Amino acid sequence: MDRRRPITIFITVLLLTALLCACTDTAAEEPVQCPLPAYYAAVSVTPGSSRQFEVNDVPVRVTEFRDELHGDAVLDASYYELDNGDTVFAGSLRSETGGDAIPVFEIVCRSMELRFFRGGAWHRSSQKGIYRSGCLFLDTDEGSYIIYLPQGYEHIENGCIRVLKDAKGWMDVRKTADGMWKISLYAMPPGENASSDFFLCRTDAAAIDWEDDEVPALWQILTNDGAWRMLYDGYYYESAANYEPWGDGVYANRPACYLAWVYARHAAECPIMDTLNCFVLDRMIRCQNEEGYWPSNSRSRWLYAKYSVNAGYYDTRFNSDLMETLLTEYRRSSWPELENCIEAYFDFYLQFAEQYGWSPESGGLFVPDYYETGMWRPHTSLNHQLAEISVLLKGGALLKRSDLTDLGLQMLAAIEGSEEHWIREDGNLEYAIYPGGVYGGTDYPFLTYNDLHDLQKTLRKCGLLRSSCLQRLMASKKVWMDAHGVTGYVQ
Repeated sequence: MDRRRPITIFITVLLLTALLCACTDTAAEEPVQCPLPAYYAAVSVTPGSSRQFEVNDVPVRVTEFRDELHGDAVLDASYYELDNGDTVFAGSLRSETGGDAIPVFEIVCRSMELRFFRGGAWHRSSQKGIYRSGCLFLDTDEGSYIIYLPQGYEHIENGCIRVLKDAKGWMDVRKTADGMWKISLYAMPPGENASSDFFLCRTDAAAIDWEDDEVPALWQILTNDGAWRMLYDGYYYESAANYEPWGDGVYANRPACYLAWVYARHAAECPIMDTLNCFVLDRMIRCQNEEGYWPSNSRSRWLYAKYSVNAGYYDTRFNSDLMETLLTEYRRSSWPELENCIEAYFDFYLQFAEQYGWSPESGGLFVPDYYETGMWRPHTSLNHQLAEISVLLKGGALLKRSDLTDLGLQMLAAIEGSEEHWIREDGNLEYAIYPGGVYGGTDYPFLTYNDLHDLQKTLRKCGLLRSSCLQRLMASKKVWMDAHGVTGYVQ
């Protein structure tokens, strides 16, 4: 399983649409006024949910709606309005028959400057024209924007998507007769079994500190046209060759939303990331299934061959990584949906561990890496178990749930009781313990070392004693990494 590594220092500032209408109460048979861009003439708006939560002491109001546009085109959208003035506008356009491009956003301003990444470099422009870069940074006298252009995606088997290269939206920049700038965002109706998704945000202040030397390289990998994609229905990552489906432009849903992880991790030094995560995490919360976990919908060929695991299985590592992000956000938020989804996940995990976990002769509890209804017990990898323990201990401390802490310590005891089996003759660590108690597999170059390090930090932060066993495993792995020139591990 691949895993995105931390991105180190991240300063971004993103926010969204201006000129939006306030939502008003009207009779059911009358047109409903919803927060669309002011220029946008709604044809037939169907109101959705309206709710409120709080992030870092800032109230957030959310309105969802459906707008029936030209022909059979329908826009499902969400508008996030923060009390600090920040806004986020996100949507998904669908049309079975396709058609001409449709405007989804527009502003008029006196001055503007664009910044975009193309051809391996960042460019600046204050010229009229058509711009098609995946992510555009727009500074105007009306505010600063980060705009993820509409992109068409075909929704294919196993919950995956395929990029439709001919259905990419664009930004049209032109001068008006009175010397103003008119900036319009266009989406292409994508056709059958497809959607065109976008999101953008606005802030009164400058969105990005381009004077910071680290910023250009960081944003280069966050332009939403590379290895990851954020859609209205969740987060996706490039599908690997050992997954189905796979191919050019195919992306699989990824429960571990590392985009949200970056925003949550760096929100303290870059508060605008809280605004971005209002949208990203709100959409990820909706991806949780009724059982309480976030499924991996693409089918893993090797899991199917080894354990007959089909698409839609539970991956403990991806879910643990997402829970790390959700727990980080929970510390600073008053968000009912967030709290409910965290509680539901832990309730599921307790049942899962009780039903599928097993105890070795040395004691403790090993919990399998994967789950699918009716499957037999698969292997337990060291990195999965470590990540799960860390999440359980953090959850136990934050939610004041001793059952989570107790389970985490029981799982730690399984590792401590089998310490000698994890260290190989060359100093490297075994990857997993397989059914029948056999240790083996090829461990990641530095991922497991980082997990050992992180769990030691978690134990300390939760007021528990650091594990001497984990320290010895770290020491052995460190010697092996240094001998083989492995870098990238935490210091």
